[in-house]
Amino acid sequence: MKVACAVLLCVLAATVMAEDLLMPGETWESGYIPVRGEGNELFYFLVKSRDKNPQAPLVIWLNGGPGCSSGYGLFMENGPWMIHKKTLKFFNNSYSWNSFADMIFVDQPVQVGFSLVKSDNDLCINQTCVTNDFYSFMLKFLERYPQYEKRPLYITGESYGGHYIPTIGARFARSKNPKINLKGIAVGNPFTSMEVQMGVYPYYLYENKNFTTLTYVLSKVSMLLCQIGHFAKLEPTLLTSICDFSLVGMMTLPNGYDIRENSSYDKMDEVLMSKYNNTEIQKLIGAKKVNMSMCNDTIYNLFSVDLATSVSPDIEYLVDNNVDVMLYFGDKDYMCNWRGGEALVNSLNWHGTAEFLKTQMKEWIGGKYRKFDNFIFMVIYDAGHMVPMDQGKVSLDMIKTFIDRSFKA
Repeated sequence: MKVACAVLLCVLAATVMAEDLLMPGETWESGYIPVRGEGNELFYFLVKSRDKNPQAPLVIWLNGGPGCSSGYGLFMENGPWMIHKKTLKFFNNSYSWNSFADMIFVDQPVQVGFSLVKSDNDLCINQTCVTNDFYSFMLKFLERYPQYEKRPLYITGESYGGHYIPTIGARFARSKNPKINLKGIAVGNPFTSMEVQMGVYPYYLYENKNFTTLTYVLSKVSMLLCQIGHFAKLEPTLLTSICDFSLVGMMTLPNGYDIRENSSYDKMDEVLMSKYNNTEIQKLIGAKKVNMSMCNDTIYNLFSVDLATSVSPDIEYLVDNNVDVMLYFGDKDYMCNWRGGEALVNSLNWHGTAEFLKTQMKEWIGGKYRKFDNFIFMVIYDAGHMVPMDQGKVSLDMIKTFIDRSFKA
């Protein structure tokens, strides 16, 4: 009977447990969960809390892209083992978010990272598909791990997670499923509303010495064209192409995700890809895909219409329905910069809008924030697009304080 159960778990759960090769000293599992018929499966890493708290909150992490693996978060940001930016060696991360929480890093939508898709017809192109798949993933995850039913749940991530996370959170909240105890979402440098956020990109260029006056002027002109395109209701793909010109500042930067850097993160990508595509590692994690890539260009291109679609209403819905929301920004990121974030939070329409607009920034360890009721806007100093990578201790303190609801108004 024990043998039969073991076989069944291997076949149905397809999870792998290990503590000494990929993430030494940690307790983790990886596996696949089907989401939409046979052949469509999302891959995940479940990393248990270091304090072995049986009631630890469950924190989901989703990277953006669209089309990028959440392996970025796991091995370059807030997981227990990270790649060092300079030495390119893996090291134990003292500031991993699993210091106090159980974490799930999920490759989604289907075909991203190690996740699978049956056919091109099953690929997602919008948030409706993303949220339906992820809701299915969550229900089946809870079936596999019933200990997480009703456990405090937080959805976190960054970048195009500014689309994914609010819509997935709203889907969870609207379901009113008693097994899903969604408490909050926290998104780093989110890309949520193209029209609102990119409208102030020229201002970010203007106040940073990294950019020339010519770059600022070109960005300003292209942004006006973008706004005219929005007003004229241009076809979304064409509109996105026009608005992309407002990122003219990228042409003068070695790294648009951190205006201080003299090079890109390509070498870190290569190290991570080498590990992920190692035969022994793939066997260890139960990977069903070989030649995995960290970002999928096909998925990115398919989301061209979705890029121009604002998901601000989902943030408003969550805040108005007692879900805590925090949007945080590294101040050295250009791609999804904090000035665009400031414009975003000021544009939202929720029960505390009037009061929030009256709030002033409060200084906090490593940053500053504005807060009213269950909504927080945070700026982290000396951090780029990937805040936990640049400010590990600050980001850990931030997420713990958010989950503990200890930020003062």
